[in-house]
Amino acid sequence: MVATKIKDIEKNLLEMKNINKKFPGVKALENIDFIVKKGDVHGVVGENGAGKSTLIKILHGIYIADSGEIFFNGHLIKNHTTSSAHDLGIECIHQIPRFVDYLSVGETMFAGVEPTRGILKIVDWNEVQKRTNEIFNSLDIDIDHTELIRNLNVPQRQMIAIGRAMIRDAKMIVFDEPTASLSEHEVNKLFETIKKLKKQGVTIIYISHRLEEIFEICDRVTVFRNGKKVSTSKPSDISMDELVKLMTGLEKGKRYPEKLKKHEKVILSVKNLNKGQKVKNISFDLHSGEILGLAGLVGAGRTEIARIIFGADKRDSGEVLLSDKAVNFSSPYEAIKNGVVLVPENRGTEGIVKKLDVKDNIVLPSIESFCSANMIKAKEIKKVSTQMVQKLNIKTPSIHQRVENLSGGNQQKVVLAKWLVSEGKVFLLDEPTMGVDVGAKVEIFKLVNQLAKEGRGVILISTALEEIAGMCDRILIMRSGEIVQELLGQQTEDVEKILTIVKGGK
Repeated sequence: MVATKIKDIEKNLLEMKNINKKFPGVKALENIDFIVKKGDVHGVVGENGAGKSTLIKILHGIYIADSGEIFFNGHLIKNHTTSSAHDLGIECIHQIPRFVDYLSVGETMFAGVEPTRGILKIVDWNEVQKRTNEIFNSLDIDIDHTELIRNLNVPQRQMIAIGRAMIRDAKMIVFDEPTASLSEHEVNKLFETIKKLKKQGVTIIYISHRLEEIFEICDRVTVFRNGKKVSTSKPSDISMDELVKLMTGLEKGKRYPEKLKKHEKVILSVKNLNKGQKVKNISFDLHSGEILGLAGLVGAGRTEIARIIFGADKRDSGEVLLSDKAVNFSSPYEAIKNGVVLVPENRGTEGIVKKLDVKDNIVLPSIESFCSANMIKAKEIKKVSTQMVQKLNIKTPSIHQRVENLSGGNQQKVVLAKWLVSEGKVFLLDEPTMGVDVGAKVEIFKLVNQLAKEGRGVILISTALEEIAGMCDRILIMRSGEIVQELLGQQTEDVEKILTIVKGGK
């Protein structure tokens, strides 16, 4: 790396000028000018493929720009690498930080920069403990430095990553989708830590698909679309709808399909369902052609209801009726055979098999129907999976692509495709747009609406209340395992009303 002093920059810590980057057949970045002011929390938003990740990888020295200049703290940076990024004080906190599980917190914090003493350069563990505690105290982090990494959850690992960055004298920290796996309480804790970092003079780049977070935590936000920078503005100068339009080019009215007016007969009934303190005396009906929303905070009991209906968890008492027939599925396999399917909250571990390709994931639950005389009908599998890729507009080079190599939105479409092939009648959708960009959300909304048009029943679980309001014909609001209110008609479109009830108001 060569850092040449060009000018004194009092306000801008980072200036990336005229950045261009091409990959075979793709213009990933086109004449990008990206400026981050010292001490700011700067949001970066855009759909998958908009150019966000490519720009950040150039900033970190992982990719080399085809052309353009990078200024950091008043210096022109040449021959930029990952090593020089660390030297400059540029660190990144990923969604799920990866560390060596069998190292302690202190060992992980100082890996590669251990304090030593004496001629033999022995690691000074007293200094490790002292400095770790100093960092943790400054950020109000309560983790023992002797604890093994394997015993820590995701938010604690993020705090360790932040501590590592501070030990390395980070001047800029990039947070890449940090809240995707966090509860509301954990998100609030992370935001408090970010505010403390800001007070200590650390500049933040904050990347998120959760646009409400941009308005809560960021001083400025830059929008990318199709490899170009569309705008930079203060969140206070722009509305949520305007921000989404900049990202997608779509007006609000075009993001959600028109709600269906007519609902057919009852397809699923839940009566007096109970499971410990998580599900308390739950009763409701789901109609054919209806999208029923379950709204509530994390821990309200929504996921537990879906898992009981799907046969993944056992109920203590109550009834589930499918087309007026009482059912008590002993396993998800039995539920699937009866047309009840679940798109789980965690698609990575429960919705897809990452190492299998697209076609195998699509036909997996229905593989028996593709067998004859103990032989698999390979041509039929190819035909059906190709049709599903086309029907759901799954962006993949081929049906033979591993699912782990697809974007989050396209992985979610694969999950939906496998249930369409299985001819599901009742769709339980648990956070179906989590970690999915705005454009892919619009396509998923259309798919869900199409399910309803075909007469299937849909239960939509989401913490994104705007999505609940935009998609659902009827909404059940839950708190502490109970249904506290039902919203009908125009009430379902009032996001503020839904939020008030979700948080305990009337």
